[in-house]
Amino acid sequence: MDVKIKKGCDLKISGEAAKEIADFQSDKVAYSLADFKYLKPKVLVSEGDVVKAGQTLFIDKKDDRVTFVSPVAGVVEEIRRGDRRVLLNVIIRKEGDDKVEFPVLDASAVSGLDADAAKEALYSRGLWPCIQRRPYHKVAEIADAPSAIYVNCLDSNPLAADPNFYLQDRLEDFKLGIELLKKISSNIHLCLDGNQANIFQAEGTNQHSFSGVHPRGNLSVHIDSIDPIHDMSKVIWSVRAQEVAAIGKTLSTGSFDAERTIAYAGPAAEAPKYYKTTLGASTQALPTKEGEVRKISGSALQGRGLGEEAYLGFYDNTITALSEDREQKILGWLTPGFKSHSFTGCYATAVKPQGSYDFTTSTNGEHRAIVDSEMFDKVQPLDIHTIFLYKSLLVEDIEEAERLGLWSVAPEDFALATYMDPSKNDFSAPLEKVLGMLYKEDN
Repeated sequence: MDVKIKKGCDLKISGEAAKEIADFQSDKVAYSLADFKYLKPKVLVSEGDVVKAGQTLFIDKKDDRVTFVSPVAGVVEEIRRGDRRVLLNVIIRKEGDDKVEFPVLDASAVSGLDADAAKEALYSRGLWPCIQRRPYHKVAEIADAPSAIYVNCLDSNPLAADPNFYLQDRLEDFKLGIELLKKISSNIHLCLDGNQANIFQAEGTNQHSFSGVHPRGNLSVHIDSIDPIHDMSKVIWSVRAQEVAAIGKTLSTGSFDAERTIAYAGPAAEAPKYYKTTLGASTQALPTKEGEVRKISGSALQGRGLGEEAYLGFYDNTITALSEDREQKILGWLTPGFKSHSFTGCYATAVKPQGSYDFTTSTNGEHRAIVDSEMFDKVQPLDIHTIFLYKSLLVEDIEEAERLGLWSVAPEDFALATYMDPSKNDFSAPLEKVLGMLYKEDN
């Protein structure tokens, strides 16, 4: 299937990563629990403990087979907790090279597995968190019988890392990972970048290309084009191409594969390029330009702002660096905007657009009342009315939200609407809140 996405917008942010890969290793790695929604963790280690690469650090209380393992050998330096002792981070200081040895599974061994054995091969090696599910956009549940597995082989976010570049030497790992997933579901969808030639191929899978503008890389767009979700009873799984390769390498080598390649990009990034690093690595040492800089794990549209240590998010393959903009501008939005991007064409650049723009952290305005407009649907390729769904979520009208497409969307699907909203509303926050309420009721 070839799908052309016409509704959306490609934000041309300066500082694209050069197509070269350098090595970057930090002395610390960490898990951020913000990456795992609704998880109730039980920590199995203490500060000061020596751990091996692949050793379990914490588990899900709901199902202790869902484990989170150390990406590296080292010492548990800190276990950070917040209010009511909620777990925030588990930080490991790298030391030594001891690792847990798992049974090796090659292609012939994988071919003899059934669905339960394939699932065990994943969760027994600490690979289960690589797989996410819908509804609720969370770590998959082992009891799931997914109707389909979507493998995302593209990312259309601004400055996002290109899997066709950084995974070109890992195709065998990718294919072995696909073979294992096929044992769990025979309905595998490879979602490919239709804007360029693709390296990803695997027998026995359904291949779909998505061309056009962002958000062509969003999972919701893929699902809506292939097999839409209309209610919460339908379960699907999703996994990114890099995690599929990690699954394949872990199986074939018998060691937990924590290698990750990321794109370091953005207007404030010094010498932006690709880096080969480790899952959860501290990116504090990545060079930035002068001034106050915010590093974001993920894209400028929907990533998470990082603190001083700047640990890479579990599901992220891009670090975006933006300058902190705290300057009070004379006349504000009344300026001509010769160097400013505007989707609605209110700046001079609408007449003569630039090739790229030096975005900052400034929202260029303050929060105010909602502007009731259909302009948000110009960047929404899904068959929903963004503003109506947003209002139903604000007042927590669940039945109305379901009729308007609640189960078809994820927070990332509102990122463009949030960016272009003149009232500076966060369109994703009410969806997060409502999904959290429904999850509690359902569990």
